[in-house]
Amino acid sequence: MLHNYDIFEDVENNVYQVRTKGDVFLVRFDSDQKKNIFFEIVTLCKNKEIPYLDLMKKLKKKFDEPIVLGVVQELKECGIFNEYYVNPIEKKNGISLNLQGGQTNFSRIQTTKRLEILGSGELFDTFKTLTNNKDYGEVYFSTLNGKNDFKIIDTALKRADLIILENNRWNPALLEYINGEALQMNKAWMLVRGMWSGKGSIGPLFFGKETGCYECLSARIKSNIEHLSHFMAYESHLLTNAKSAKPDWIPTGFQDIIATMALYDSLKFLSEWDVPETYGNIVNISPALTIEKHKLLKNPLCKTCKPQLEYNLSPWVDYISLNQ
Repeated sequence: MLHNYDIFEDVENNVYQVRTKGDVFLVRFDSDQKKNIFFEIVTLCKNKEIPYLDLMKKLKKKFDEPIVLGVVQELKECGIFNEYYVNPIEKKNGISLNLQGGQTNFSRIQTTKRLEILGSGELFDTFKTLTNNKDYGEVYFSTLNGKNDFKIIDTALKRADLIILENNRWNPALLEYINGEALQMNKAWMLVRGMWSGKGSIGPLFFGKETGCYECLSARIKSNIEHLSHFMAYESHLLTNAKSAKPDWIPTGFQDIIATMALYDSLKFLSEWDVPETYGNIVNISPALTIEKHKLLKNPLCKTCKPQLEYNLSPWVDYISLNQ
């Protein structure tokens, strides 16, 4: 944890250093709020370890939750929180570390948190099967049938704490709609694309402007497509005719893996047990069970989430970096 490091402002290099003699983390901030969150964490963790649930509760009283999650995720991914996160053992002084606290918090999900899953087809049915008799709290299922889908999305956004949109049958109109409405309402939702380019695709979990939005993701995807004009023509065809794409085939049993990973990450979010791996990230898993995680880079010119100037105009540069 942070109390194991020296932390000081390196004025000459315009960074903050978090370090020991041998380990060095260079910290840069792209907004004042992130800087304030970081130093609040430093204060809360001074000379002690603090349970993750307690840490998040204190931070969310003072700062915006999406930005808090983003800062904690950066600290986790660069390694500062690594040992703290993976150790589930309750210490002698009674402090429960992350996983221990998360398990005891599941009962709260059953009474206070609502998960809504939207979709259609085999992968959607798999979600239904997996949530039977499980501790996922109050789960709603709504089938998207092409008739009143916008109303279904509106209802889900009003009553759910988190929405999982199963979108193996790619529908750009629905994605654009839920993206815009969720941003306005500051609601969290997770995209599950099913099979994409031969891999199972889970995430991102979008939450406000901090993670970027679906239009940011769409722009990044299009920038990497070799025959873009063909893709754009297909997207236009689907939008014009209010249609969903034909679904990609999912290998037998593989849909269980995709759905389980999405549900597992939703538990992290709903129980506040950990920052979800899909928070602002895409997690891809191949049928050979190799896993890749890609950070969603916000598009500074996005017309939907309209990042303010405090958002990094060079989002490919992490504001927390590990110096080897």
